[in-house]
Amino acid sequence: MKKEQEQQKERAGVLRDLLDNLALIMTDAQVMEASNAATNFRNLLAIDRWLNRDLATLVARRTRPPIPAEVVRANYRLHRQDELASEPAFPAEIVGIGARHGAMTVFARFPGHAELAGESEFIIRFKDDDQRLEIVEFQRVDSTTGADLDTPPGALAGLYAAMITTCRNELDQWRIAMAEFENIRLEPAILPEPLAKPPEDA
Repeated sequence: MKKEQEQQKERAGVLRDLLDNLALIMTDAQVMEASNAATNFRNLLAIDRWLNRDLATLVARRTRPPIPAEVVRANYRLHRQDELASEPAFPAEIVGIGARHGAMTVFARFPGHAELAGESEFIIRFKDDDQRLEIVEFQRVDSTTGADLDTPPGALAGLYAAMITTCRNELDQWRIAMAEFENIRLEPAILPEPLAKPPEDA
């Protein structure tokens, strides 16, 4: 048993190192600025999710925050959603995920919109008053200075749609992390019981 625990600990360390290296690749300027950045990001994201799932199976439940499957699924809404509904959404391509001053950030492109040329960086916040952490706000920032920038409403709507479609799992993980930080208890999901082993003579 002790040998097995040591092997699991060693493997968990390897997985954490791989995830750290993958995070560096996913935010590398050359990767993000490539013509196929969105495709590269989706492929890297798939690897990241697989590694995180593998790591979760090696870490005891009492020593880690819950994973998205262990809490009730969030009913996300975009901040000022009713106000923005009348604006046509700009199609968005997510090309990276990062962090700024302890907040999750997302990098996106808006093809065909010259006012948002290149990659735009957005900070993700939750604007709930009821501690459910389901109302999502995006604030575009200057990637060099961190200053807030004005953003066309259509870009916010398009980014939200892309986030839910492409990176819902990462948003769920960030929601859980914020709940842990703010000492908010998210409602646990009712997970199915494992199937009972059939009788030997069945």
